Amino acid sequence: MGCEHRNKRSSESARVGYGLKQLLLVAALSCILPGFVLSAQARSVEFAVTADWPTWTLSSLQEAAEYLASEVEGDEGLLWSFVDSLQQSPSRWELDRALESPTFEEDALDTVWALTLNQTTPLLHPLSQSMLHLYLSIRAYSPTLEMHRSLRKGVAFQAAAAAPDRSGCREGTSTSWAVVSPGPGLEEEVYCEASRLEAALAALPADGTQGAGPGSPGAKRALPFDHVYPGALPAHRLAPSVLVTLYSTIGTSEFYGYHNLLAPAAAAGTLTYVLRHYVPALSEERTVRTALQGYGVYLDVKNMEYRNIDDSPAPGSAAATEGTQEEPQEGEEGGGLSGRRT
Repeated sequence: MGCEHRNKRSSESARVGYGLKQLLLVAALSCILPGFVLSAQARSVEFAVTADWPTWTLSSLQEAAEYLASEVEGDEGLLWSFVDSLQQSPSRWELDRALESPTFEEDALDTVWALTLNQTTPLLHPLSQSMLHLYLSIRAYSPTLEMHRSLRKGVAFQAAAAAPDRSGCREGTSTSWAVVSPGPGLEEEVYCEASRLEAALAALPADGTQGAGPGSPGAKRALPFDHVYPGALPAHRLAPSVLVTLYSTIGTSEFYGYHNLLAPAAAAGTLTYVLRHYVPALSEERTVRTALQGYGVYLDVKNMEYRNIDDSPAPGSAAATEGTQEEPQEGEEGGGLSGRRT
């Protein structure tokens, strides 16, 4: 009996030990497998074709403005209605935060995207809204923003040549640039502070005709793609020669500091107000290169094992004997009949 009791205890101990080993094995695998899965998932390569111009957090907002101005039957009124609706939006502080951010943030990009679609919905037909979503996805208007940025580069050089204390412009820190063109043959002035622009506008003639002539109004000096603020000009007045081109980011508080000065003056016929988009340089940390949609490639790298197998029958085997071709009969060569014709 004592021997049987000891054997029973030893077998129970063996089962407990075996179960403990299984638990330890499961615990070890649970620690190893996630790392293995991550390493397996990491075995992939992504290729993307990027353009040599910048994308930043507010690009979707600016591209939506271009869509409203260009695609909806050329109705510039929709663009300015969009500008007014953004000013009344309770979420406008998100745009100010994105403008002031020194780095590129994916979360802010999604926030601006959602705000843009929310503000354009009341202005567009559902079909046009769907088209806007498509145009934003394929970045159809990103070349237009790059054109605006290239034009502002010339303005930046012009401001750098002037006295910095007069213009207040600093490349990399100034996010709104107002170029005042008094008239043909007169020197342009660049301002990067709304207070300085206000003082410059106050010094202009009240009728806006400084250096004006019937054939040289400010509107005719605007480029074909420019967004000109609509104004009501009395019949007895000449078109204003003063042209103010504003490079800024719509929807931000800084933009409205300039817009609220220029829009009433343009509506009264004192000046011609042109809006272009401000886009920071690619060298700044808050921008990334623009990815061209439709050109990306995703490669999933896998380990493949290839084996060389010779499945031809061995010489002298039954399979080799059965597989031999029959000798061609007389008059048959290469699958065809041959012979002498008489």
